[in-house]
Amino acid sequence: MDKFLSNPAGRLYRFLEHCAQENGNDTVLQGWRRYLELPEGSSAVAILTGVAPFFPLPDLIAEQLMTMDDADEHLDDFAPALDAAREALSIAVESTVHMTQMQRRFNPGHVQALRHCSRVLQRLPSAGLPSDDQLNEVRASAQSLVDAILAATDLPATVRETLLGYANAAIRDVDLFKVGGLDALVREANRFRGQVATSPGSMLPPAKEEGVWANLKRFATALGIVVAISHAPIAIGEDIEAYKQQLLSITAPAPAVLVAPGPSSALEGDPS
Repeated sequence: MDKFLSNPAGRLYRFLEHCAQENGNDTVLQGWRRYLELPEGSSAVAILTGVAPFFPLPDLIAEQLMTMDDADEHLDDFAPALDAAREALSIAVESTVHMTQMQRRFNPGHVQALRHCSRVLQRLPSAGLPSDDQLNEVRASAQSLVDAILAATDLPATVRETLLGYANAAIRDVDLFKVGGLDALVREANRFRGQVATSPGSMLPPAKEEGVWANLKRFATALGIVVAISHAPIAIGEDIEAYKQQLLSITAPAPAVLVAPGPSSALEGDPS
């Protein structure tokens, strides 16, 4: 895993580094499409949506630098590169022009400054970085869940739509990890965790759908590992354990009968 993807300055550095090396005669959209590894013929909307997480990064980087010792010095050092990045990203409103128009808005010095800024931000107590195998397991478990849902014959429409939404979002976040980093996956894990706690009936399959249950457990476990990685450098052990237990509560054995859940529990057995 590329260590520069662990913080926003590194992700922005990798993006501008790529753009600097693109053919200046190609359009901005085509250069960005290749960074996202989207297929030829992808729509402008898909490409712009893919790079959208880059747009707030200069401000986010400045905010993180402000939390560090010698914040004023860091801001002085990196402000020109952040301003150049903002200017380069603003080309989105003219995304059909040649890449050379974007390349003129920053220079190699700005790219290297962002590389150095990433090294500086790595000193912060921030999220860890999952391994390639861990990311691959999130994607594989999500795809297996999608396959099981599509093969299911007794899955309520609401549950089907909800689980497909989480699984497809996770696949997208893994595929675009170099854009959104771990933050995007953790946000999905938080949404998943919240729905388990507040609206379990919208996402828990009938017990007889054993294939969906098995793959839902695998998916929840993969997300739980990502969450633990994101917490490990900054959270106390009790918080990590509580988070994992809450997120993975659905990995208990599927009950024989599922009924409409009450406000205090996700699953209840048949009272008869």
